[in-house]
Amino acid sequence: MALASISPAWSQTHPGGGGGYTSKPSSGSGMVNVHLCNKTSLKIYVALGYRESIGSNNWIVEGWKNISPYSCFDIRVPNDSVIYDYAEDDEDGSWGGDFQLCVQHPGPFRRVNSGDYTCDAKELKGFATVDVTGLADKTVNFNP
Repeated sequence: MALASISPAWSQTHPGGGGGYTSKPSSGSGMVNVHLCNKTSLKIYVALGYRESIGSNNWIVEGWKNISPYSCFDIRVPNDSVIYDYAEDDEDGSWGGDFQLCVQHPGPFRRVNSGDYTCDAKELKGFATVDVTGLADKTVNFNP
């Protein structure tokens, strides 16, 4: 069994952005409402990484949020950094990026992430980085 390490730079700020994202400036609450929207005709399953609380060095990695076709799932997380998202559907489609994190299949799973966490290489996935710094609302669209 090949083991893979997660990305160690959890406490660093990573550039966010990319297509499919919309946002609204924060009113100062310190939290952001993230709307994860499935724009496809298939159910998708989303895994997320985010700060445990405002200013915390602890990061939560959890999955799987099931999102029906053409609907959204909302989650409220601290807005002092970035979030990470990865999604897949039942037909081998996936959405992600370059930030490597371990997931668990079939799930659900939830853990406080640590730099020494390892997993089987097939469970290591590339997550997209989304900057939510200072925002009140952020929409992430998973497009076909």
